[in-house]
Amino acid sequence: MASQPPILRPLSIAEILDTAFRLWQRNFGTLVSIAAVVYVPLAVVQVVLVALVAGVSAGAAAAGPAGMPVLGKGMAAGAIGGALLIAAVGAIGVALVYAALAVAVSRYYLGRPVTVGDAYACVVPRLGPLLATWFLVFLAVAVGTLLCVIPGIYLGVVFAFAWPLVVLENRGPSDAMSRSQQLVSGYWGRVFLTMLLLSLIVVVIQWAVATPANLLGQSVLGKGILGLAFTQLVGAAAQMVLLPLSVTGLIVLYYDLRVRKEAFDLQLLATEIGPKVGVPAPAAVPGKPPSAPPAEGPPTEGLPTVPPGVSEELPPAPGAEEGLPLVEPPTEEAEPPTEEDETGQQGPVF
Repeated sequence: MASQPPILRPLSIAEILDTAFRLWQRNFGTLVSIAAVVYVPLAVVQVVLVALVAGVSAGAAAAGPAGMPVLGKGMAAGAIGGALLIAAVGAIGVALVYAALAVAVSRYYLGRPVTVGDAYACVVPRLGPLLATWFLVFLAVAVGTLLCVIPGIYLGVVFAFAWPLVVLENRGPSDAMSRSQQLVSGYWGRVFLTMLLLSLIVVVIQWAVATPANLLGQSVLGKGILGLAFTQLVGAAAQMVLLPLSVTGLIVLYYDLRVRKEAFDLQLLATEIGPKVGVPAPAAVPGKPPSAPPAEGPPTEGLPTVPPGVSEELPPAPGAEEGLPLVEPPTEEAEPPTEEDETGQQGPVF
């Protein structure tokens, strides 16, 4: 379902969080379905992997200190290889989920409907640049964290919008990172505080829901393979529900920065971003030419301008709008000299 677009004006942090919650609640089904496309298969594979690793561990314990049998070593190698493969596939899946959620939330924020298929159809063609952006951002944040924790946090906030920009504004990896830095510039503290509060809210909700479920599952199923599998499923379910909330808050913050720094109204946002995420541009008004983009050149401050929608041409001649023929005004000609007759009246002189 489509949501009513909010008033595009500078929002406070509380208003950003409130808008994110309302969008998340109103479009809960679609957003969770987008996350479930990837998280459900990953959860099933992770459960199988956990069972395999638990079986290998039990075999190793039964083998004693002398070592495992050769079959157990092969199973351990297979489990490790499978874990690495699942990690790689999971990274690709998570990138797809994040980007698809960004497209869906953007459409909802602009008051447009979206389906699960629409969201992924916009993301799959951009998978290459999206993965490259994920890798570059992860590398920058990791290097900053290794040097010192503070640079890592700083770079994480600076490049927070890089991956949504790949699909929302059709940008390449380096261009998306530069654009994210430009948006955050001057508002780093505001972005950091908003993201921190949103993360704390998500963590608290996840802890409040997942912890009792895990304790209940372990008390009923025990701490064996079934208990571990149940824990994996609970964690995947929590991710499917809460990840859309995190992405929704980030996208609302993205639009707030654009409004603050670029003074975009809803019409301009829909015209510029809408077609790039599959939303058609607003239809032109009949009889009114489409507005042209501002021409590059010297500033026109202080010069007289024509209000939007007013033609710069001269008004049509009288009668032209009714389809009447134009008649040239008569020219003044010199009248012949006259003289007075006997009655005192003037007449022409022949």
